[in-house]
Amino acid sequence: MIDQETYVRIHDLHRQRWTCKEIAAETGCTRRRCRMLKADGPPTVRVTPDSSLVMSAVWKERTALLIAKFPRLLGISVHNRLRADGFDGGYRQ
Repeated sequence: MIDQETYVRIHDLHRQRWTCKEIAAETGCTRRRCRMLKADGPPTVRVTPDSSLVMSAVWKERTALLIAKFPRLLGISVHNRLRADGFDGGYRQ
């Protein structure tokens, strides 16, 4: 799956009249994907594999509870609350 930043970059280059071959060379995607992306919309969900999250079970549970209790809470707000509880991990958008 392609991320939103790459999708936007591809469409910007396409609007500047770059060819699919040039866009593919610039972004690292295939020419076929470039042609398909012209018609499709951007990815709607940011995919983060669970293995990339370096977080103990305690913090995962605390995060799940916060999200369950406050479903509209922003990610940075969840991070700030975890930091207040002693979490020393980072936050990356």
